[in-house]
Amino acid sequence: MFPVSSFDPSLLNPSLFSFDASVFVMLGAIAGGAAFYVRTQLQEAKDNEEEETDVPGRSLKLQAPLVTKFSGGASTWPKWKASTTVTFIATGYEKILSSRSHAIGHKSKNKIVYAILSNATVEGIAHHVVKNHEDTQDGYKAWKALIEWYDGEDVVSETAETLRQNLHTTYMVSGVKASTYINLFLTTYNELSKLKGHEMNEQEIKSLFLRNIHDPTYSTLKETLEINVLHTTLKELVLNIRKKERSMARKDDNVKRVRRLAREIGIINEEPSPKKIPEKSTPGSQLLPTVLHPNIEGIIKISPSSLWYSLSEDDKTFILNYNRAI
Repeated sequence: MFPVSSFDPSLLNPSLFSFDASVFVMLGAIAGGAAFYVRTQLQEAKDNEEEETDVPGRSLKLQAPLVTKFSGGASTWPKWKASTTVTFIATGYEKILSSRSHAIGHKSKNKIVYAILSNATVEGIAHHVVKNHEDTQDGYKAWKALIEWYDGEDVVSETAETLRQNLHTTYMVSGVKASTYINLFLTTYNELSKLKGHEMNEQEIKSLFLRNIHDPTYSTLKETLEINVLHTTLKELVLNIRKKERSMARKDDNVKRVRRLAREIGIINEEPSPKKIPEKSTPGSQLLPTVLHPNIEGIIKISPSSLWYSLSEDDKTFILNYNRAI
């Protein structure tokens, strides 16, 4: 080092300070690129933050109880898969299921999805599929593993066969509401229809829908529908059965209403008593007290109620007039 006072500027070599203009261009490009990268990262961070907090519903934390338990049965997989997908979509986690890059960029969400899937399958036979990803807690990979396990062709074929068997053994018998039968039959059919390559054609499903109806009260309608089945859609068959069910329900309601009214005006008596067949009598004759039974209020009631319909119109008129007088 030279003392400042003794430094001679002539000693400096000018070539040491001669820069090509391209050097400045390169340095400027590097600085500009670095600035652009920083801005990009800041914007991405900002976008991620907005995604987590600003979008309605996105700030919700998904809790495990929202996803139903999965037993691992192949036949229940389509329904559970659809239900779980809807739950993830509704709570803002759908991209974790479909985008690997999104899952990598949102590690906390990815771990939450894994925890939920683990909790949903822990008591079933599919837990081992999810548990394979326990070390990384990768929800995306756990979900894809479940899809690969259950949507593989062998499993799909087994599921389709099970659903077909369920369709063939879903019957509508006496005591089973038509609406219950329709709901169970169509739910199973819809699940089968989602399995590509294993669907039942409409003609097959229409015939099966009618064939499984064994309730005798629907036999006449069933025969009529079978005659025209080629020119009727499944939806129309269902509507006809529902129409019959509603008609029967209205008739039952009317019968109950009439019987209730009859009890209220004292025409019939529902209390059990010895079944007596009344002899033919003349209104006001001495035979009436042995057939008709006035209660403690003096009102005459018929017991059992079926006897009322065997009386002549004159006898009925006498009883009604007598009760009104009381």
